[in-house]
Amino acid sequence: MTILPKVRNAVLAAVLALVPFAPAAAQAAEQVRLESKLGVANATAGETIYAPTTNAKTDETVQVQLWYHNMENPDSGKIAKNVKVGLALPTAAGKSQKINGTFSAENGNTVNTNATVNLALDNSRLEMVPGTALWRHNTGTNDQPNWVTEGLNATQEQALLNGGVVLGDEKPCFNFEATVTVKLRVKTDMVSITKQVRKVGEKDWKAENIAKAGDTLEYLITFKNEGNTNLVDVVIGDNLPAFVTYVPGTTKLTNTVNPNGLKITSDNVTKGGIVVGNYSPGANGYVSFQAKIDANLKAGDYDFKNVALVKAGTIVRENYAHTKVTVAGKPVTPPVTPPVTPPKTPPTTPPTVTPLPETGIEGAAAGLLGTSTLTYAGYFFKKSRKSLTDALRNK
Repeated sequence: MTILPKVRNAVLAAVLALVPFAPAAAQAAEQVRLESKLGVANATAGETIYAPTTNAKTDETVQVQLWYHNMENPDSGKIAKNVKVGLALPTAAGKSQKINGTFSAENGNTVNTNATVNLALDNSRLEMVPGTALWRHNTGTNDQPNWVTEGLNATQEQALLNGGVVLGDEKPCFNFEATVTVKLRVKTDMVSITKQVRKVGEKDWKAENIAKAGDTLEYLITFKNEGNTNLVDVVIGDNLPAFVTYVPGTTKLTNTVNPNGLKITSDNVTKGGIVVGNYSPGANGYVSFQAKIDANLKAGDYDFKNVALVKAGTIVRENYAHTKVTVAGKPVTPPVTPPVTPPKTPPTTPPTVTPLPETGIEGAAAGLLGTSTLTYAGYFFKKSRKSLTDALRNK
């Protein structure tokens, strides 16, 4: 069927006339400009000004503020629809904790901002204090503001930390700026350990002692939750040095649940460790066991370094005890030299006689005395004197 030109034009005019009356939802929302800033302050230290960075120690509280604003002119009528704010906390422990904040709207840009909290320890992290998220905003008008502070419920708090929470529309002008604040506590998984030793039968525990080969030692491992978190499934282990052997069935655990000591049926304290339970902040415990020094040590000086370890989550700590042992060498018997038997007869070879000098009897005697041949000097002195007497008689 062919439509007449007049009819076709009439239909088109009718359609065009309906366009201005289309519902507002069918029209694209006008884009608005948004801004935001994230700041932190150490509430425990009394800081009241939000800054890009702050410092905090274990168990201190840091307050985080996400400020946001619709930058359009007050009389523009440009409203940010269904604004969303979010906070992303670091998931890993570390000294530098960077917090990210986001602010967006259905018809606006997304603003990313961040702030940093510097912690004292590597194994510290930030954790939101439940029930502390607050939203401050103006429920009145530009001319007559009505500032209110509302607490976010548990569901909204979870959304705030997991993608963002929607907080309605945001009108332009600084009279409609708003903030979301939360409190974060510095959490630290911290555990200490001390290792001591003594010989069985002794009273005092020491970090270093002296023993002998074959002695039985008793070791004491003391551990304590020094942080502000609950430590779950704490593990205690020990690395024995060479020549020192664990005595089976001697492991004992002492804590508040077992004040008189509980015998541990497992002998794995020196084979990977044993689980000693859960410990709240400030709680401690003790593990003791015995080990024997090899009785057949070779001669020498020994320093047996025993290493104790405690593991709580990702935290591992260790401590040492030393036992010094000296094993003397076997005495060496010197060789026996047999006595020399003197000969029964004098030597057959006559001694060598030094020739007499030609200076006379006195000189000859003096020369022989000088060679310590006193016997033969006397003999020649007498003979010379007799020859001299005979010569005088013949004269």
